[in-house]
Amino acid sequence: MRYILFIIAFIVFNLLSVKAFEIIKPIPEKISVNKEKAYLGKLLFHDPILSKDRSLSCFSCHDIYKKCGTDHLPIAKGLGGIEEDANTLTVLNAVFNFAFFWNGRAKDLKEQIIFVFRNPLELNISREELERRINNHKLYKNLFKKAYKVDYITEDLIADAIAEFEKTLITPNSKFDLYLKGKVKLSKEEKEGYRLFKEYGCISCHNGINLGGNSFQKFGAVIPSEWKP
Repeated sequence: MRYILFIIAFIVFNLLSVKAFEIIKPIPEKISVNKEKAYLGKLLFHDPILSKDRSLSCFSCHDIYKKCGTDHLPIAKGLGGIEEDANTLTVLNAVFNFAFFWNGRAKDLKEQIIFVFRNPLELNISREELERRINNHKLYKNLFKKAYKVDYITEDLIADAIAEFEKTLITPNSKFDLYLKGKVKLSKEEKEGYRLFKEYGCISCHNGINLGGNSFQKFGAVIPSEWKP
C-alpha cells in the first residue's frame, strides 16, 4: 500500500512541477562572505596539517580545480588508502544543501567539517592535537588573530574558517542558470532534454537551487535497498 501511495504522490508532484510552476532556481551570483576568514579557510583547506599523519588535506578528496570538487573515485579513500563506505560528495555549491553526508548526519558546513576531523577513515585528528598544531603555527596564529580577534584558536574556529571558504565554491551563470533567468535560450535538444527531465520525474528529487542536496531522500523508496551509508 505504501508503494502505491508513493507512486501517486510522485505522479502528482511531477504533474505540478511540469505544468504549474518552475521549482528549479538559478544559483545566486553572490553570497555574503567574510574575505579574511575565507582566505584563512582556503589555506587550511589545502593544508595536510589537519590530518593525523599529515598526509591528507580537504583538497585531497575535494579537488576544486580539476575534479569538480570530488576525487572522481567510485569509493572514497581515506588515511592509508583505506576505502570508505561511499564516494566523495562535491563541495561545489554545497553551501546550498540542507543536510550533509550521504546519511544527512551533519546540519551545516561547519559541523560537516568537524565530523571529517574526527572520522578515523578521514582526517582522524583529535580536537586537542588539532588545536595544538594550529596554535603553534605562526602564520595561522597571526591570521586567526586578524580575522577572529582571538589569542587561542579553537577547533570550532578552524572549522568556521574552512566553512567560510567553502561558501565561496559556487558556480553561477552556467547556460542553464542564464536560461532560468530568461537571458538565453536552450537549443532544441537541450529544451527537449529538460522537458523529459521533468516529465519522467527526475525533478521530483532534483530541484531547488542546485538540483539536489536540498531534500533528504531514502535509497530504495520503492524497492528496498540494503545499502547503508
